[in-house]
Amino acid sequence: MEHFDKVYILSAKYGLLCLEDKVTFYDKSLNSMSSFERKKWSVMVKSQIKRKGVKGEFWFFCGKNYCSFFKGQKPFEKMSLGYQLAWFKKHQRGLL
Repeated sequence: MEHFDKVYILSAKYGLLCLEDKVTFYDKSLNSMSSFERKKWSVMVKSQIKRKGVKGEFWFFCGKNYCSFFKGQKPFEKMSLGYQLAWFKKHQRGLL
């Protein structure tokens, strides 16, 4: 895979964001949430994925707390976030 059709951002506060979405500063992370709160957040994100019409294969470039409820959709789960971002930067080719 050499390019991405669409990129979204996972936000602890807002869930699934499009690149053009504008948000205000916030200080919130899934890393400080309980397992119950992370599960509730993942249900919100799954609903947003459906509502935005995201179909087909999608990959998460994020830490384990952000993708732990999305089994089978995280080919980079064994890589640190830094390596994930480096891979993405190398392969984005004109997306951003």
